Amino acid sequence: MRMARKAPSTLDVHAIIHDYDEDRRKIIEARTSGRHGEAQRLTDAFHQKQRLRADRATRKADPEDARVFLVVLATQLRDGWQPHYDVRKYLHDALIEAAKNPAKATSALGLVLPRRRPPSTEYRDITIAFRVLDLSESRPINTSANNSAIEVAAQEHDVSIAVAERAWKRHGRSVKGWREAMDAGK
Repeated sequence: MRMARKAPSTLDVHAIIHDYDEDRRKIIEARTSGRHGEAQRLTDAFHQKQRLRADRATRKADPEDARVFLVVLATQLRDGWQPHYDVRKYLHDALIEAAKNPAKATSALGLVLPRRRPPSTEYRDITIAFRVLDLSESRPINTSANNSAIEVAAQEHDVSIAVAERAWKRHGRSVKGWREAMDAGK
């Protein structure tokens, strides 16, 4: 069962550039009017925001942050700013990866999240394994047979047959042992 990927929202590039330019304007205004404490505070906040964006973009943690970061970075480069080593390395690696495989350029830049299987919980897997064990009394376990125990358990738990099979392989022995111990204790 494949999860649908969230479509990226449209990015308001002009608003991002405007916010960046506005932050820079406030810093310059505070410096030129002699409010050095305020200028330092604004500068620190500005750099902190940029570092946070750069950090999240380079770790490819959030596609939206990566998109905003790239717009801000382009604006900074336009203004003659020299990027930090981490940012240059991120761009270097991403651009090399994009050149090697243009179809994965958005992934290399961190603009989309990598596809991941939804996390499998131990509880769900153990529950599936118990159900397979219960069903194995009246039908075969293996998936090659029609209406096998694994197939029925997969349908009941609304998972794929592969997930149910994996749950049985991981927990089948321990479930059998636990059930035998419980039956012996009666």
